[in-house]
Amino acid sequence: MAAPSYLRLHGTPDSVEALSQHRRLIARENGHSMAQGMDVWHLRQCNLETLNDSATSVRVRGPLSSNLSELARDWCLAGQGIMLRSLWGVAPQFKKGLLVHVLAQQVMPDADIHWLAPYRAEARRRIRLLIDFLVAQFETEPWKTTLPTASRVEPPS
Repeated sequence: MAAPSYLRLHGTPDSVEALSQHRRLIARENGHSMAQGMDVWHLRQCNLETLNDSATSVRVRGPLSSNLSELARDWCLAGQGIMLRSLWGVAPQFKKGLLVHVLAQQVMPDADIHWLAPYRAEARRRIRLLIDFLVAQFETEPWKTTLPTASRVEPPS
């Protein structure tokens, strides 16, 4: 994903390989360092017409990295580069057109969400309310809505 302002200045990559010519913003999670492999973007090429679903891994380095995904998102919104993030945290920015999907056929692998709690024959009301809230939050899947996709933009000469 990238901000339209970044793409107007630097152009739009047309392949995974072309990412190396762009500023990549790194969002490290769980305190992992770059040396522990957090500088690898795992992507799946999804082509619904040919039912192609192939995976690739891209080693990336960038001028900015953080273990706070909100900070990396803010850098992206400010036009500082391209980042790989789940749509859970940026769906509102996509809907407003503040971010666009770069390399539309490339997506992150799916992530599972699990609820773990001790078993009780009858859940307490507050637990039931929490479960109902989480179900409602995850009922709509932001990646299934139409997202703005970056059109091919060449950098200025």
